Order: sequence, then structure tokens, then C-alpha cells
Amino acid sequence: MEDRSLSIKKILDLTERHFKKKGIDNARLEAEVLLSHLMKKDRLELYMNFDSILSDIEIETFRDYVKKRSERMPVAYITGKKEFYSLSFKVNENVLIPRPETEILVETALEKIRSRFDKKLKVLDIGTGCGNIAIAIAKNSELVKVDAFDSSKKAIDLAKENARMNNVEHKVNFFQFDISGDFYELRNKIGKTDVIVSNPPYVPTSVIETLAPEILQYEPKQALDGGQDGLEYISKIIHMANGLIINKGYLFIEIGHDQAIEAKKIAEKYFKTDFKTDLQGHQRILIGYRE
Repeated sequence: MEDRSLSIKKILDLTERHFKKKGIDNARLEAEVLLSHLMKKDRLELYMNFDSILSDIEIETFRDYVKKRSERMPVAYITGKKEFYSLSFKVNENVLIPRPETEILVETALEKIRSRFDKKLKVLDIGTGCGNIAIAIAKNSELVKVDAFDSSKKAIDLAKENARMNNVEHKVNFFQFDISGDFYELRNKIGKTDVIVSNPPYVPTSVIETLAPEILQYEPKQALDGGQDGLEYISKIIHMANGLIINKGYLFIEIGHDQAIEAKKIAEKYFKTDFKTDLQGHQRILIGYRE
């Protein structure tokens, strides 16, 4: 990219080839997303302005984006934002990047809230990260008041910012708390709850080092590492839920694609159980409930 006169088309073509050489999947799409962010245009507008020439400052900024992505920094950390459940969220390296499969968790919880409850209810989001689950539920249900906690103060600060950005700050109470902390302190703070949702760390410790560079090098390890068998936090959440969920309440936990049998064994001590599958047919959302 030495030519100082670069059109949108040319810079996309060059970047696509460069990303492919670096082994980056979806090279064209990622080039378009990064340039869209830089130019403040959607991808369709890029194609409608293929011959537009970038300024020197734009080229230098885009070079920096390409360098970071070539070093396997996730696109969401470069742009500082990620769409989730048709909402926009600010993200940074203090929080896990929201995944499409977590939208299944939100959708499953919302379906049950709409069909099971006809009154105001309380929802608790455990390990909220950037706040995407809590905010998506608050934005899409008039019935809920959401409590959400995370052990990271930086995550909570970001989640509060995202709640303001999505106009639900009055419906979500974010606070710092460690899941290994005093359970009775938590219960005294928020009381009983109708619904608990969580996307906890569930990757077995031994698997962490095998993850893609984008995950291993950049995303917070504490949001990924689920202990020796990947079930450490899933188990803690289920036990916590037993003491917090009211009768006829619900628990929704995202789990690993191969953890359904073991997660069910833990949950069925306290709840009736069911699962929601992902697009690949894996049982990815553990549902616990009481009649």
C-alpha cells in the first residue's frame, strides 16, 4: 500500500489480499468492516463510492487498523464496538466480545418471560461483562428490572456506559461482586429473583492455550477459564440460583457444546431441566426451572 492515491476499491482489494496471506478468515468482510468504521459509512455506501480517494490521514489510520488486525487483534477491539441482538455495544479488552450464540440465551430467556410472567419481575445477570445480556433483556421487555454484577470494576463501568447508550440505565442496576463472595451479602443486596441468566467462563483450563490467537492473546482470561473441567462457574451459579430463585422462577446458563450431560447432573439436584440447542444442534443453553 505504498501508492498514496488510494481509492476505496483499491484499499479494500489490497487489504483483502494482505489478510488472506496472514491467514485471516473472512478477509474481504473484515476489510470492509474496518474501512466502514474509519469512513463512518455502512458497507453499501463503500460500494457506492468505490472511486472515492482516501486522505493521507485516513490511509495512515487504516494502516494502523490493518497492522493490529494482522497481529490478530479482534475487529471489535479495533473499532471499539460490537453489535449484539440488534443493539450496539462498546467493547474493549476488559470484557469478552459478545458472541452470536449468546443471542440464543437472550432469546430463550425473553420467550419464557413473555409466556410465563404477566407481572413485573426481577432478572439477575451473573458475570455481565459489557452488559450485553442484561441490556438486551431490559430493552426488549417492559416487565423486567435487571440486576447485573461482575467481578471487574472496569467491566461494570463499561456496562453502565452501554446501558446509557441504549437508554435502559433506569432499568438495569450494575454493581461489582465476585461470584465467590459472600452469598448472604448478595441476597441482602438484591433479594430473591425471578430469572437468572449467565454466560459464565466454561472453557476447561487445559483448552485455553489451544484457542485462536484472537481469543488467547486479547480476550480476558478470567472470562474464559472455567476451571479444570470447565464447570467450576456453572456449578457455582447453579448453587447460587438455588438460594435466589423464587418458585416458578427460571435459570438460563450458556454452556460448552459438550457439557450438557455434566451440567444437567448438577442442575437437576435443584431444578427441573431442559436445553436449547444452537444452530449446529448442540445443547448450548441449560434451562432450570421450578413449577
